[in-house]
Amino acid sequence: MVSHKDFTDTSGQTDWTAYNLARQLAGEICTRCKHPRTDQSGVAGLCFACTTMDRFTDGLVLHPRRVRCHHCGHQNTPDRFDDPGVYTAGVHKLTCADCGRETPYETHVHYSFESPALLATKKPATKRTET
Repeated sequence: MVSHKDFTDTSGQTDWTAYNLARQLAGEICTRCKHPRTDQSGVAGLCFACTTMDRFTDGLVLHPRRVRCHHCGHQNTPDRFDDPGVYTAGVHKLTCADCGRETPYETHVHYSFESPALLATKKPATKRTET
C-alpha cells in the first residue's frame, strides 16, 4: 500500500500529485475518477463504477463522481459546472462538455453522522442475557 509518508519531505510538505499518481499505478485508486478501487489488484486500471459505465450502454448506471452523456457517451464531472443542483436530490440537466447537448442526471444524497466519544463517566448500559 502506498503511503503519503513516502512523498513527504523533511520540512513536512507532501507532494500530493506524486502520491496520487503512485496510488493509481499501484491500483489503489481509479485511473479515471480517482475513486478507491475495491479489488486492489496491484495493477493500474478503472474502478468498478467506471468499468460499468463503459460496458453497460442499455440502461441506467450509477457513478459516485461522473455523469454519462446519453448522446455521445462522454463522462462529465457535474461538480465542475456552476449548477447548485448537483448537491441536491432529484433530476437535473447538464450541458455535455464534449458534444454540447443537454443530458439529464439524477442526484442521490446520502447522509452519515459522526458522534463524539463517550465521556469516561458515562458508560452505556449493557443488556445481560441469561442462558
